[in-house]
Amino acid sequence: MGAVELNFAIALQTVHIFAKNKRYLKRATTIFGLEIFFKFLQLCIYIDIIITIMIDMYYFVSVEFVDDPNVVGLTYWYLCDYEEVQVGDIVTAPLGRHNNLQDGVVRKTAYATEFDSPFPFYLIKRIKSYKKVVNDV
Repeated sequence: MGAVELNFAIALQTVHIFAKNKRYLKRATTIFGLEIFFKFLQLCIYIDIIITIMIDMYYFVSVEFVDDPNVVGLTYWYLCDYEEVQVGDIVTAPLGRHNNLQDGVVRKTAYATEFDSPFPFYLIKRIKSYKKVVNDV
């Protein structure tokens, strides 16, 4: 293990001490070197972004129920566990107060966090199944 890797490993172990109090940041850059310290901070930011994307992002689809005359032309947002669902695919989803399962067509897709969801997260329903639509060109 080289000096850079050793300093980086030491920085990993002690970063919490320095992060808790701002006056220690200057001391950290002096001990580990400015370049290594900033590389470490950059790595922490990348890890935080990756974890946020992997854990906090949900896949939403907007569905139109074209066969139901009561709701034709309206779209409803659903949480979708199947990330392979694309615009134009047929999905089966609960509709209405009684959650009757109906087939609908996906009109939009979106990734969002719980707080940025296109519909209040605690009210949103889930897609039950899907069928891929094959487009022959």
